[in-house]
Parts: sequence; structure tokens; C-alpha cells
Amino acid sequence: MDRLWIRFRPEIMQRIAVIESAVDAVDGNHCTGELRLEAYMAAHKLAGSLGTFGLPQGTEIARLLEQAFAPEQDSASAAALPVLIKQLRFQVENR
Repeated sequence: MDRLWIRFRPEIMQRIAVIESAVDAVDGNHCTGELRLEAYMAAHKLAGSLGTFGLPQGTEIARLLEQAFAPEQDSASAAALPVLIKQLRFQVENR
């Protein structure tokens, strides 16, 4: 499993970076629909894979981010986004 982690970690970190960009854009009131969709897809993929690498809390956080960036969601949950992405990054970096 450690070899797989080493192999997929850069991709996981890239997905986190996409979500961070979207969180920053939401915070700055300039998040495009395209970036929101990219963040949604990145969070969806993380929610589906982090548990495999022994990060069940990461999966739960990614699910919350996925829900926040879902196309049908408004920006009401925007206040929690910076905290969630920091928690997700912490989970992954400290695996």
C-alpha cells in the first residue's frame, strides 16, 4: 500500500490544490462555474480514494467539500471551506 501511496500522492496533492484554488476564489467572490466543477470533481475523486490509503477522516472531509461544490449547492456553506481544506491537507500530509 505504501508504494501505491507514493505513486498516487502527487495526483492527490494536485486535487487538493484545485480545491484550494476554488476555496480562494469563493472567498474572493470570483469563483467561476468551471472552477467550481473542477473542485467538485477533485473532491469526489478524493472522497472515493482516501479511505483506500487509510485516511477515513480525509474521505469524510472530501465528501463535505464535494457537497459544498456540488452544482446544485449555493455558496451558503462557503464559510466552512477554508477550515475543511486545511483539515484535508493536514490529513494527507500527515499520512
